[in-house]
Amino acid sequence: MVKNLLEAEWLTAEFQVVLDQIFARFDADDDGLWSINEELQSFAMACNGGSPFSSDEIEQVRDYFDCDDSTGHLTKKGFVEMIHTQTAARPEDTWKDLAALGYDDTLALLPAGGAGAGTGAGAGDGDGDSAVLLVEDEAAKKRRKKKEKAARQKAAKAQAAGGGSNAGASITAKVQEGGLDQVMVKLYDDRCTVSERHASSGNLAEALRVALDALKIT
Repeated sequence: MVKNLLEAEWLTAEFQVVLDQIFARFDADDDGLWSINEELQSFAMACNGGSPFSSDEIEQVRDYFDCDDSTGHLTKKGFVEMIHTQTAARPEDTWKDLAALGYDDTLALLPAGGAGAGTGAGAGDGDGDSAVLLVEDEAAKKRRKKKEKAARQKAAKAQAAGGGSNAGASITAKVQEGGLDQVMVKLYDDRCTVSERHASSGNLAEALRVALDALKIT
C-alpha cells in the first residue's frame, strides 16, 4: 500500500522518520548541518542521477530554507522545509528521490543494492531534476503582500499631498481598489504557468529562468 507523505498539509510521522534517516545519512561529519557544497550536493547527486544542483538552485536553497547563521550550512529544519515545499507542489518528484535513495512506496528502506528499484508511486525513469522546486512559500507570500501594502500606502500619500495629473489620480484609485494586487497576482500566476509548461516538456533550464522571474514579481 502506497504511503501518504502529507497529512493535513504537513509531513506524516512516517515520512518525518524517513527524512531524519536521510539527513543523518548525508551528514558526513555528524554536526547536525549539511555543508552546501559537499553534503547537500551529495544528496542532490544521489537523487538526480549524479547531477549536482546548479548555482541558481543553491542560491534558492540559501534564500528560502533555514541555514545556520554562522556557517551558512543547511539545517535539518531547512532540509525538511525544502522537501515539504517540493512534496506539497510535486509529490511525484519526492517519490523519485525516495526511490533513488532506496525507499519503496511503503517508505521501507530496501536492502543494499535495491535503491531505485521501487515500483508504484516512487517509480520513475530518473529524468529531470527534483529535490528543489520554485513555488511561492509562506515567506514569499508575506513579502508580496508587504510590497502591495507599501504600494497602496505610497499611492494614498501621493493623493493626499495633492498635485499630479488626472492620470496619476486614476492610477491611485486603481491601487486603492485593489487593482495593483490583481495585476501582480496575474503576472505571478502567468509566469508560474509558463514555468510549469517548460518543466513538463523537459526544458528545465527555461522553467527555472521563468520561475525566477516569477519570484522577482513577489
